[in-house]
Amino acid sequence: MEDRENKSLLEALLFLSGEPLTASALKTITELDESEIQRLMNQLIDEYRTRDGGVQIAEIANGYQMVTNS
Repeated sequence: MEDRENKSLLEALLFLSGEPLTASALKTITELDESEIQRLMNQLIDEYRTRDGGVQIAEIANGYQMVTNS
């Protein structure tokens, strides 16, 4: 899969989860390397921050979670 598809997959998993997801949990679900997950998540965090919309991705409890933008 391409970066765009992988980021969309990670984004959907975060949207559906009510709790933070660790890179390890995302690896189990997606079969991507943890380093690849971290790289893509950093890109997503930057994209959401730049967009300045109603939600963002935050690093919480050693994982990632979609949260409202305050």
